[in-house]
Amino acid sequence: MIVKSIGVCYWRNILHDFNIGPFSESLNVVYAPNGSGKSSLFEALRRGLIDRHNVKGEDIKEIQPWGKDLAPTVTVEFVNKGVSYRITKQFIRGARSVLEKRRGDQYEPFADGSRADELAREILTKDPPSKGLSQPGHWGWAQALWVPQGNMALAPLSDELVSDIRSVLSVQLSSSGSSRVEKQINALYGLYFTGSGRLKKGKDAPQSVLLEQKLAAAREGLKRANEGYKSFLNASADVQESRERTEKAKQELTRLTNLLQATNSEAKRYSEIKADRERTNLEKDKWGTQFETLAKIIRDIDITEKNLVTERKELESLKTNLKNRETGHETAAKNVKQHQEALERLKENQGHLEDMTNMVESARSFSEFSSRLSIIDTKLSAVSDATKHLKELESQRASIVAPDDETLKAITKAITTRDNLKFQIESLLVNLEITAECGLTIDILKGENTGEARIASGETATFRGSPEISVRIPDVALIRASGPSSSVPELKEELRKTEEQIAHLTIPFGTTDIDRLNTLHNDAKVMEENVRAAQVKIDTLLGSDKRENIEFQKEELERNRDGILEQYPEWADDQPDWKNLKDEVARSRKLQDEQNEAATKLWKEAQKISSDLDKEIGIIKTRIDGLGKDIQRDENILLELKKDNRTPEQRKDELNEITMSWNAAKINLAELENQLGKFDEDPEALAIKLKSDKEQAEDFYADQKKQYDMAVGSLNTLSGSGSYSTLAEASEKIADLERNLAREELEQEAVRLLHDTMESVRKDALSKVSKPVEISASKTLNRICGLDLGQICLRDTFEPTEIIPEACDRNVGLLNLSGGEREQLYFAVRLALAEVLAKDERQLVVLDDVLTATDSVRLGRVLEVLDEKAKKLQVIVLTCHPERYQPLSSAKFFDFRAA
Repeated sequence: MIVKSIGVCYWRNILHDFNIGPFSESLNVVYAPNGSGKSSLFEALRRGLIDRHNVKGEDIKEIQPWGKDLAPTVTVEFVNKGVSYRITKQFIRGARSVLEKRRGDQYEPFADGSRADELAREILTKDPPSKGLSQPGHWGWAQALWVPQGNMALAPLSDELVSDIRSVLSVQLSSSGSSRVEKQINALYGLYFTGSGRLKKGKDAPQSVLLEQKLAAAREGLKRANEGYKSFLNASADVQESRERTEKAKQELTRLTNLLQATNSEAKRYSEIKADRERTNLEKDKWGTQFETLAKIIRDIDITEKNLVTERKELESLKTNLKNRETGHETAAKNVKQHQEALERLKENQGHLEDMTNMVESARSFSEFSSRLSIIDTKLSAVSDATKHLKELESQRASIVAPDDETLKAITKAITTRDNLKFQIESLLVNLEITAECGLTIDILKGENTGEARIASGETATFRGSPEISVRIPDVALIRASGPSSSVPELKEELRKTEEQIAHLTIPFGTTDIDRLNTLHNDAKVMEENVRAAQVKIDTLLGSDKRENIEFQKEELERNRDGILEQYPEWADDQPDWKNLKDEVARSRKLQDEQNEAATKLWKEAQKISSDLDKEIGIIKTRIDGLGKDIQRDENILLELKKDNRTPEQRKDELNEITMSWNAAKINLAELENQLGKFDEDPEALAIKLKSDKEQAEDFYADQKKQYDMAVGSLNTLSGSGSYSTLAEASEKIADLERNLAREELEQEAVRLLHDTMESVRKDALSKVSKPVEISASKTLNRICGLDLGQICLRDTFEPTEIIPEACDRNVGLLNLSGGEREQLYFAVRLALAEVLAKDERQLVVLDDVLTATDSVRLGRVLEVLDEKAKKLQVIVLTCHPERYQPLSSAKFFDFRAA
């Protein structure tokens, strides 16, 4: 399955319709700063393909935007087995699910509701959660292919996923067995044992269980015979003891009956006092409520009357103040009008100043035009010289033949690949060293060079090959040396192609020496920089203009200057001093401005006084209106409070009466509490306990009486039984049953041993299932970290447990690796599993902000691995560091914030 696009709306911090895609079928990098919502996109992909649309619970509500009641929606376009689909799910409110299939250029509805959920989920898993949101154990293939944020470690895979991986690897092993012998053994085993290895019970129980049951019954019979014999000897003593216990039980029953009668009388009095207390407490609460209500009315009446007195006084004061402010406002308005007329008279004297200002501006422009013409002449001369120098530098650059950045990068990558291949070939070759103590003739049977070789006495010869070296010393020995299984010829063929690529790339430059190529590249860069500097110098001289524009500006300036000379021809021989003219105008203008400023100041002051008075009048009127409303409100409140038409004295008298009744209830309640406190314990509870004790005593007495009667009857029965003959018969029956049981147990243990041996062999075979994944993951890890980490060890459920380092004589647990190494190991295992699952169809791999502990050198190797694996896998990388993935030239980059 590959994903074409993802769309979400109202998902966590995504508050608008958001779509990203179309994704490449190989490498994709989605980048944005932390907190932008990249992981929310990954979550929406999972929920859209795996979870039910109508899932309930608090967990699903967490995907809603914070503080908003919106319905999160996700749409995923994907391709599975060559067919394009689109699924849309809406969660929480208006929950729905629609699966569409592409036909031609359009999508057509294919399934909806729970059926749409089921069809989409079956692509990845057939093990949905029983309720709530799916956890990683329900993700199916995505457990191995999709890596949540920062969690590269591989959790235990579900049984369904392990079964799928084994199926892809063509493993035909199961726990039930399929051969004829296995079936016979399992059938025989099933006669005796359950699937968990326990002996069967019930109607299907084997003969040994039945014999054990009979033996247990016989032993119980022997025990009863022994007990009967002993009982006969002790029966008389038992009858006497039972008689004494029965008499004591009768005495205890009489005592408890008398005590219960006395306690019931005390409990009745206790209950009456409690009822009086409850009644008095209710009365106290009633008087307390009435007291609080009346006291509040009295208090509110007093406060409201005081407020009305204050408000009425303030209203009279404000009305007087308003009249004074209105009189002041009329006077201020007259002053504003007088100062406004003075300002108008001053403006009539400014005409002469404007004429003088225009002449000063013409003089300044004339001087500026003359100065700019001089600057332009100097600039045009410098541009001509710089242009000549630029042409000389461009000629020198054309004479240098050097690789560009892309070509040099390709050559460097090819040389690095060549060196890595040589290193891999060298590391995979097996070396066999032989030191001859006398002259030897050796036949090389397997190795890099085969045939006959001679070694003189005292010489040492080394033979190399992969994966095995085999030599024979005639009449002495056949010597074999082997190393790890590998494909050195394929690596050599790849090395030959890489060297041809290097030769092809370097032909134009006449050398394969990377240092010389770098020197040529740098020389060309320096010369290009010189050319750019010369061009920058011209651009700097010209600024944002072109040369023809500057020449046009020169002509325009000359026309403007000549136009001023037509008005002031005397300036052609004697350039005006526009600054002195400007100073003279400034002095006249300053005097005019001072007069204007003084008049303006007086006008503004008068205007401010008028405005301030206007504001004060508005504030006073507003306050008068507010006080009128407050007085009306308080008068209404006072009428409501006094609607009982009583005098203050009548209310105070009633309050005193309520207070006395309230205090009397409190005193009465305290007296009742004191009476209850005199009881040492609750007589009602004691009566209940004594009643229970009496009932138990009655039962105990009846039981003791019954036991006494049974003891007498048992003694009479034992007197007529033959205890010794019964004991002898039981012993003989037990001996016979024990012989038969030993024979049955021996047979069933033999069946168990045969079955367990068969299971052990199957488990040993099953443990080798993970070997292809181990080899693939180890090769990837060695490419990233070198050969030091050696071989990865996996359980039969494909979880990494330890490594076998090259230079260590024992296995090493994963906790002994650095954080970066563990991260790279899990990355290698996940890619190996992804390749297995993508055997028949390209599959999606998602990496959400992983490889955070991987350094830049190893990250470069990881990117090379990703570039290769993307030929069979679709990879989507979510990251906040896009610069780390820039070397992936074939990747398609998506700016998450711009999507």
